[in-house]
Order: sequence, then structure tokens, then C-alpha cells
Amino acid sequence: MTLSIRNVVDAGLIDSERLVLRMDPGGDLGDYAVLLTYTDESGALKTGVKAAFWFPYKEVAAGSLVVIYTKAGEEKIRERKDGGHTYFYYWGETEPLWDDKATTAILLNAPNWTKYQNLGEEDAEE
Repeated sequence: MTLSIRNVVDAGLIDSERLVLRMDPGGDLGDYAVLLTYTDESGALKTGVKAAFWFPYKEVAAGSLVVIYTKAGEEKIRERKDGGHTYFYYWGETEPLWDDKATTAILLNAPNWTKYQNLGEEDAEE
């Protein structure tokens, strides 16, 4: 996996709460999704998903930082002093996601997937 979770910053503070990831080596962000789930008292993952964030397709260079803010905002890219880039994305939530100690981020590498779209009864097979 080339994208990895680094940490959650300012958990519980909606204006600054964010998940920080790093791409190393470079790759396509669109191959990844982050799922927010929970662990039980023993630390085992629960199967329910509270929220999901699927990145848009975008090639990013090795060493790039990727930040997902919990709040709403507009996607942007900033060049860092070291010449690298930080990519900013926004979950669009109005309440913090990371304020519960049982909250867990799962990073999926999913370059291959299929889609089902409900097209209505007229498209159903007999």
C-alpha cells in the first residue's frame, strides 16, 4: 500500500479535526477509500461503517501529504517549503467524527471495483 494513515489531529474540534495520510511512493489517490468504523471493548473491529470517504482520481508524488478535514470546505493543493505538496479534502460533516476513543479509520486500497445502479423496475431481468 502506498498511502498510509499518519494520525488524527484535533479530535473532537470540528473546525480543525482532520485525518492525515502520506503517499509514499507516489500513486493514484482514487485507488483508496477511508472508512470510519468502531472497535469494541476488546479492540476488535465492528462491521458497521459510520462514514466513508473515497478519494477522487489524482496522481500524487511520493512524499505527498493528504489531509481530510471533517468539516465542509473546498478541495485544494498547497506547495510545501520542501517542494512537496499537501492535498486537502473535506468530509463535509457538521459534527466531529473522531471524538470517540472507539472510532477507527480503515484505509482500503481498492483499485478494482464494480458498481450496481438501480435503474428501476423496467430494467429488471425476468
